[in-house]
Amino acid sequence: MWSRLSSLRYASTLLVISASHLMSVAHADPAPTPDVAGAPLPGNESGQTWNDEGEPPEGSLPRNLGRAVLFIPKSLAWLLLQPVRGAVYVYDRYDLENRYYETFYNESRTFGIVPVIEYATGFSIMVGGRLIAKDVFGAQENYTMMGAWGGEYQSRAEAWLDSGTRFDPVTVTVGGNFDRFARLAFYGIGNNSNRLDMPPPTLINPLVNDTAVQTFYRYQEMRAALTADWRLIDDFHLLAHGAVTGIVTDESTKDPSIETVYNPMDLVGFDEMTTHVYGQLEARWDTRRNAVPTWETTQYSTGYLVSGYVGGVQGLGDAHNFAHYGVDLQAFVHLALGPRMLWFRFLGEGVTGDLNEIPFAELPYLGGDFLRGYDFARFRDRVSALAVAQYTWDLSRFTNAYLFVDAGRVYHSIEDATLDDMNVGFGGGIELQSSKSFLLAATLASSIDGGVFVSAVLAPYHSQVPRWR
Repeated sequence: MWSRLSSLRYASTLLVISASHLMSVAHADPAPTPDVAGAPLPGNESGQTWNDEGEPPEGSLPRNLGRAVLFIPKSLAWLLLQPVRGAVYVYDRYDLENRYYETFYNESRTFGIVPVIEYATGFSIMVGGRLIAKDVFGAQENYTMMGAWGGEYQSRAEAWLDSGTRFDPVTVTVGGNFDRFARLAFYGIGNNSNRLDMPPPTLINPLVNDTAVQTFYRYQEMRAALTADWRLIDDFHLLAHGAVTGIVTDESTKDPSIETVYNPMDLVGFDEMTTHVYGQLEARWDTRRNAVPTWETTQYSTGYLVSGYVGGVQGLGDAHNFAHYGVDLQAFVHLALGPRMLWFRFLGEGVTGDLNEIPFAELPYLGGDFLRGYDFARFRDRVSALAVAQYTWDLSRFTNAYLFVDAGRVYHSIEDATLDDMNVGFGGGIELQSSKSFLLAATLASSIDGGVFVSAVLAPYHSQVPRWR
């Protein structure tokens, strides 16, 4: 009681002193001031003047037109982001990251069995699970095993084990995969500027005719592989990769099946098992890192990747031999905390040999994960080139949004390289991450040729490489 009265008495004294000070200032001689005639009023420093009635200006005609033009896209962006904002709110409000780990991992988070859901336009939804084990034998070895099922003749399985720090500075990874897809798309060979919605009356020879018709085929792949990554210095690596692969392609139950439009005699590798041994050497300079690791949860937000590789295919049985080569150039430009960053990528790939020697399913391709906004493997030929520009910003600590533009095309040879007839895809998406790892990227994309494509992947786009066996 006495303390409250003392506080009130002290506050009253301060008010009296403050009032006396203000009265003395009011009766004091004014301080000299500079000539401010013609200067804008406080709060009106933009240079716009108020009218005689003291009302704010309505703005110039171009300014009002600009606001009107931007109102619709701004409203659409606000509306489209509401589900994202809602998901971010739920993710943060209910601490879904910790709930996720508490549900699927052990207490030390060194072992977990997590659900897998994959989807992309043109594919069935695939569901399954992934087993993750860390520090398996006490030297930070990592073991992963995954299986997913998406209906009749569509399934995936893989298992990989790396050596962790046991052979440091060399990391050895061994494993294999088994993939089956019921209806992969085939649009012929070439950049396919001549596309038909209906099959022509006669079968197309894809080796000499680049007419594009959407067809489908079955694909099955079995592979066992071994990779050694030797870190010479902090940022420079030499990698050696070897694999034994068996590929089977066949007619699809989805119409039109590939052999009803394209002459099966000219589809190299169709309706047979193709087996080969592959060896590859790669040199990689990689300075990619997180610019602010104590704050940002993205894997990379600054740095560069310069990678070049060359490999050889030794065909078994009647399969031909040919070489495979490529480059992967990436740059991350960190703009501000969040992160807010730009990502640029150039991906080039090629094979030697003639089209009548290389199985059509092993030609370099674009479309899907590479050249978003198009069907998976929409374009195939002996050489492919892709450029990516993507802007990423944070919606919350563990959720990022991004906008992108992809541009690329395929060529019959490097000598044919040109910027004409580029295929351009664009769109945006969101990434979900935990404090430890990447969780999911969901993308909505289209292209200058139209269409809408939705995909959800379990790995960052900058870590993905074309499916080469």
